[in-house]
Amino acid sequence: MRGETINISTSTIFRIVLVILLFVFLYLIKNILVLLFATLIIAAAMSRPVSWMQKHKIPRILGTIIAYIVVFLAFGLILYLLLPPLASETKSLSENLPTFLSQIQGWFMSVQKYIEPTYTNNDFQFLNQLSNRLAGAATNIFGTTIIIFGGIFSFISILVVSIYLTFQEKALKQFAVSMLPSQYQVYATSIIDRSQVRVGAWVGGQVVLGVVVGVLAFIGLSILHVKYALVLAILAGMLEIVPYIGPVISAVIAALFALLESPILAVWVLILFWVIQQAENYLLVPQIMKKAVGLNPLVVIVAIMVGGELAGFFGILLSVPLAAVLAEVLKDLQKT
Repeated sequence: MRGETINISTSTIFRIVLVILLFVFLYLIKNILVLLFATLIIAAAMSRPVSWMQKHKIPRILGTIIAYIVVFLAFGLILYLLLPPLASETKSLSENLPTFLSQIQGWFMSVQKYIEPTYTNNDFQFLNQLSNRLAGAATNIFGTTIIIFGGIFSFISILVVSIYLTFQEKALKQFAVSMLPSQYQVYATSIIDRSQVRVGAWVGGQVVLGVVVGVLAFIGLSILHVKYALVLAILAGMLEIVPYIGPVISAVIAALFALLESPILAVWVLILFWVIQQAENYLLVPQIMKKAVGLNPLVVIVAIMVGGELAGFFGILLSVPLAAVLAEVLKDLQKT
């Protein structure tokens, strides 16, 4: 049997090397890409109310100014109302957390008398680390915020670019089209239009869900007289942005704090969060998220895991809308 030879031209090798270098470059600037994608998500979300005002004869530039001012005022009012009690609860929590962790560890040790010994002191190291981090965050809230947003410069850049993209309705389309060959320009415009609708609906829906869940959790935890109800409720609302996984984490954390009071209270807290989750799944989500991403739950979980591995906290936040955009592309490929 005669061996076959495969000839690889210099141009082919050059293209392969070029593609590899491109992927390496994209990996090196992944943080910038994450911030850019966050900007696009904000612009897509803000474009919905601005477009609505434009349909009602309000100039787009005026609608953009009104929309962002309303958002800033809303956040300012929320911070004004919640920051003092939140700071007080957070400070108290950071001071008492080491004691709470010791109580939880003691409770687990007492349970070991009736079950096979599984837990060791090493299993609670992460709780001690949590205590230290929470204490640091409580004493430097502003610094923690800056870290989350990647610095003041990054925050201002996201804000300025998102305002520009919201005002210039076709700026994103024109930019994307100009970067592509002519045969792909029409398709790119179609993808951008559909992605903006999906991502905008997802962002708006997540904000509404987070607020509703946070309010319901605060009311329920207050009725049950659970300590640090405000902190736990805000945490529950914020974790709504991580589908499926976030609500479970918030329920477990709240139950652990309730466990410090009594096991019965912890059970009631779990029941409370289960009721909230059922109301969310069967009442809120069908109405609020009907036009949103519409992805399979398994796809969402995998996207969150991949996003967290590649880009950390921001990767988790942006994984679902990015998966929605990729889903639109894959849907089109299946039709061809």
